[in-house]
Amino acid sequence: MNNLANYIESPKNPMYNFQLGLWYEEQGQTAPAVSFYLRAAEFGNGNLLTYESLLRLALCLNRQGSRVFTVKGVLLRAISVMPNRPEGYFLLSRLYEVKKE
Repeated sequence: MNNLANYIESPKNPMYNFQLGLWYEEQGQTAPAVSFYLRAAEFGNGNLLTYESLLRLALCLNRQGSRVFTVKGVLLRAISVMPNRPEGYFLLSRLYEVKKE
């Protein structure tokens, strides 16, 4: 797992955090994935990586269930980072549809 070695060398690098989050998500481990996606978004600088980290964070939280308000907040934050991208709006509208809001 080369991603871990990169992370150990530079734990505040948003790309390394994102890669580890992606790896954990692929393993079905959403709790550590959430942690690494949150770190990637926090250490990012408002670019596409931050946006994708927030979207993947929201998807992981949604899979955990009972996190509607948190998921909604994360998606709204993603939309504020890149308001011209459609993915955040789509995921938010899907959340509203499922929850009948």
